[in-house]
Amino acid sequence: MNIILEYSLPQGQSRKVWMSVNQVLRFGRANRADVIIDFDPSMADIHFTVTGQAAEWHIASLGYGNAVFVNGQAISYHLLQHGDTIQAGSTLFRVAIDGKVAAPVRQVAEVHHVPAPVEAKPLTIVSKQHASKVVEFSVAVSDSQQFAFLDALAAGEFLAGHHWYCPLNTKRFGKPPVSLTATGQDLFAHAPDEIRQTDALEVSLVTRPFDPAVIAEARQAGRANAACLLASPLPTPELLEQHKIGWAWFSRPAILSQQLSLGSSMLVEKLLLDRECLLLFEPAVQSSVRLMVSPADSAALQSSLEAIRLVE
Repeated sequence: MNIILEYSLPQGQSRKVWMSVNQVLRFGRANRADVIIDFDPSMADIHFTVTGQAAEWHIASLGYGNAVFVNGQAISYHLLQHGDTIQAGSTLFRVAIDGKVAAPVRQVAEVHHVPAPVEAKPLTIVSKQHASKVVEFSVAVSDSQQFAFLDALAAGEFLAGHHWYCPLNTKRFGKPPVSLTATGQDLFAHAPDEIRQTDALEVSLVTRPFDPAVIAEARQAGRANAACLLASPLPTPELLEQHKIGWAWFSRPAILSQQLSLGSSMLVEKLLLDRECLLLFEPAVQSSVRLMVSPADSAALQSSLEAIRLVE
């Protein structure tokens, strides 16, 4: 199954973008976008992403400029359907799924009843330097904004191309993860048998688009009702090899997973490698995300965070 996004050029010609499942495309005006709309001055550098997974396609507003509308409604994150109309900047896109023919598309200037723009606001960011030399950023993000925030962060310059992981104590969790792809390698295989009877730590791969079930499962696994995600430039084999020494400091996976979910800065200092970022989703009542990086990476992360705009 495929999806086609059709839009019109200023001269009147139409252009089509074909996507298949397991693809992620970034739409915007900048050269680093996968689909460049450089003729539209009201389009942001990276305005939105479309991701395909399991025969579904999701659009996420990255909030860098104007809002994204689907069928006239401002969205942060949305499941696309055949026949949907996307408005980004002053450009319209018509969605066709599974080869069905989409209606012609015109520029917004020729379309009546264009919805009024919705203001996308910058994040509220608080940073602090821990005595352990880890830099922590706290960002106010509501539950409804979490996945738009994750997509925007993943598409930003600092974490672009990174792999996403969730440290998961599979035995404490009590069931195989549904939304997380387990690596099958127990990082605590060195532990005594009495520990391994109740604890086993795997770093599970998180695939994009980010699924709400991922956060829910990670919260259950964290023992502190907080989801823990690790963004790393390393693919799985290298990640496991590079991290196994650091994680070997801890005798019980239960202690490690709990401390990770609590965001212990001393623990993070021992584990984080260059250009890695640990994200902690606090319980829903707090509506916040905490991010931890090494001091060398703090300026790059802050720049990415300051570029994000989210629709409330």
